[in-house]
Amino acid sequence: MAKTVRIGIDFGTTYSFAGFEHGDFVMPLIPSKETYGIPSVFFYDGKNKLVGRMAESRAIKNPQYAVRSIKRNLSKQTFTVADKTFSNKKIVTEIISYIVSCAENQLTNVYLEEYDEIEAVITVPVDFTEPMKQLIWEAAAAVKLGNKTKLHITGIIPEPVAAAIEYFGIKKEKDANILVYDLGGGTFDAALVQAHAEGTVPYEVIDQEGDRKLGGDDWDGVVADWIAGKYEQKFGRKPTPELRELFLREARKFKEELTELLVINEEIPIRGEYLEIELTREEFERLSRPLLDRTVEKIRRLLARQSGKKIDHVILTGGSTYMPQVLNCLRNEGLFPAGMDIRLVEPEHAIAYGAARYAATRIWDGKDIVQKEKMIDLITTHSYGIIYFYSDRGNKEMLEIMIPKGTKLPVSASMESYTRIENQKHSVFKVCESDYAGEEKIIETSQGHQIMSVTIERPQKVIPLGSKTTEILSISEQGLMTITSRDHTSGVQADNSVNINRTIE
Repeated sequence: MAKTVRIGIDFGTTYSFAGFEHGDFVMPLIPSKETYGIPSVFFYDGKNKLVGRMAESRAIKNPQYAVRSIKRNLSKQTFTVADKTFSNKKIVTEIISYIVSCAENQLTNVYLEEYDEIEAVITVPVDFTEPMKQLIWEAAAAVKLGNKTKLHITGIIPEPVAAAIEYFGIKKEKDANILVYDLGGGTFDAALVQAHAEGTVPYEVIDQEGDRKLGGDDWDGVVADWIAGKYEQKFGRKPTPELRELFLREARKFKEELTELLVINEEIPIRGEYLEIELTREEFERLSRPLLDRTVEKIRRLLARQSGKKIDHVILTGGSTYMPQVLNCLRNEGLFPAGMDIRLVEPEHAIAYGAARYAATRIWDGKDIVQKEKMIDLITTHSYGIIYFYSDRGNKEMLEIMIPKGTKLPVSASMESYTRIENQKHSVFKVCESDYAGEEKIIETSQGHQIMSVTIERPQKVIPLGSKTTEILSISEQGLMTITSRDHTSGVQADNSVNINRTIE
């Protein structure tokens, strides 16, 4: 019988991390030399294909051969590096493959584990679209392991939810509501999660918010722009792309140093010349305050929707929460009652560790994913519906919401539709994802974007006007979606699911 190890993977914008449940604890699965985690950097110079610390090292001198922050750029289908084109899926596969290979090394050589299979849960930002989740799933499933070891992906879970699982796993607290504030290298997420003292499911996601284009990278960008301004002021010319990369590296270093220091005085060497820089923590926080305000606005929205819910603790996770301005803002912005328990919880590790705890409850049985025990009730991160023609709206296409945002998973919803003309051979049903969270069921199509479709082809020669079809939209516990459409006059059925060939926005 195959022996299985179950791991959690935090696939990060800047750094990635992995862990597994080892007895009563969750242990790290990255090399000790990777201080913060594994750099999520892909490097190819025409000869060497590298990921991780070595890729990061080579990318400093040759940034043109590197792909960074792929997690924030999944909408870009391909990347050309050293005259070779790589798909976004291929680069994600390369990075996850390296993460898993590091995990294998630790499992075998550090923890002396014997195993034939690895089962993994991967985390994603709250507002990742369904095609993005599917891309990550399929990229991970494409990883090939040596020594006949098999890899199975058993789940995808939102990052702040994973952090909440780790927090509750450490504290063993019941009947508590925690708000997770997760600011990573490239994304921001928030989630309200409840622990139940009684009942069949220990934890429940109450609400979520997210911004997949907001993270530490943006803080770096603001400081790099400020340095570029100083450069132009002194030398009278705009920085080259190579200098821009230098300024970004310096900006990241300044950001990290200002966690401890109040002021930085530095000379940046530029081809035999020097750019003198003085940056105070106060100035850094002033420059980046609009970014911090965006996270505060997300928290305000969530709290407004859950105004009747008591929050017992606020936990901060993600490497960017080390910045003092984050904790100071949350304590002084008036978001929470005075004296609220707000604390950092393993900023680099909590997400991977929570994913590992979740992975330990899930099993691949050779055909499907089953749960030893259900750990948490998840909810939809968007609203979903189908585009129809509405005669009472001037025969206009509208988006009808079938599954509202915040619906408990898994979920399935059905609707009926009818042909609009006689002998209508084809019917196309377009599924849209939307950030709409209101109560209206029928909204403008501009409020959503198409993620997949299904087409009914009717074979009969005579098709009466008003022939009925039934559309069933389903979302699994992992947030992966399928649509089934059945024509009642012919018995024809068509199916589709979100896949990486669909548009990613």
